[in-house]
Amino acid sequence: MIDIDFVAGFDSPSFFQNATEHFIKRSGLEQRFAIIQSTYLEGCPDMYFDEALWKRLVEFLGSMSPGGWVSVVDDFWNPEAKGLALADYISSWNQLPKDDRKPPPFVMVRDNGSLKFLMVTEYWKNVGGPYPYADSYTYSVFSNLDLSGDIRSFLSKSPEAAGWRIASEVLQPILGIHRP
Repeated sequence: MIDIDFVAGFDSPSFFQNATEHFIKRSGLEQRFAIIQSTYLEGCPDMYFDEALWKRLVEFLGSMSPGGWVSVVDDFWNPEAKGLALADYISSWNQLPKDDRKPPPFVMVRDNGSLKFLMVTEYWKNVGGPYPYADSYTYSVFSNLDLSGDIRSFLSKSPEAAGWRIASEVLQPILGIHRP
């Protein structure tokens, strides 16, 4: 079972690289909801990436803006790099061996050129980190909507939910609410 926790609100801006921090601030997206996927999986010697969870989150974001353009930016240092259309990204991603697939840094949903949703992968698996982020892939979803109930409901109804231990509570930011 994979543990999935949630945090609603902004944490310290030090969670992000400066370019990402500035991009989030300029985006005008005022809400943050973080989905925290533990990388521990019993019987797996390496840190585990739950590809199904990532794909469900991307599917959720796309469903929130029917007709919107979903793109992926795979440049950790530059959130404003030209992204690939989701279908093109997934097509090339599916060519990789399963062990080489990792979540990309940014997924964006635009509608009529306006950024509606931004999902930023926080690679806490690389640095440890404080509770509840320690040893996780954390997906911070930025928007102008409170998505906490919608995302949790969407995930709990997923066919893959049988393999997830989804937290019943949403945590508050641990390092103080701070809007980048």
